[in-house]
Amino acid sequence: MPATTPKQKPFPEAESKETRNGNGNTRRPTFVRCDLDAEQKKEMAEWANTATADHLLDSISESISEGYVLSVKPAETGYQASLTQTKEAAIGVLNSGKCLVTRASTPERALWALYYKHVAILGKDWSAASQEQFLEW
Repeated sequence: MPATTPKQKPFPEAESKETRNGNGNTRRPTFVRCDLDAEQKKEMAEWANTATADHLLDSISESISEGYVLSVKPAETGYQASLTQTKEAAIGVLNSGKCLVTRASTPERALWALYYKHVAILGKDWSAASQEQFLEW
């Protein structure tokens, strides 16, 4: 083969047991529910208005170094920001396989809301929010 021909991957692609659930389907993250009341929304606005853009960038950098995947994208209405803790992050990570999602009118506001929930409300430990989610169903 010429050197420019890419090496073919085996078909179907092999997946480890860690990426499959008992039904043979790929595992998906558990979505964490964290609804803010009126007082918390007011505090979030004050928190975001007193912080700087550097504070937001520091929060983004810190979360990525802690093994989170950050996503910001347009939603049906406004924008959505999410943090997902990767399973490969490290042993003993708090939020492995969980996803925290926020929506807001602008990408910047979605990020501020996401980091307010992640840091100020949940203290970077989403286990209590996840338990509440299961109890609501």
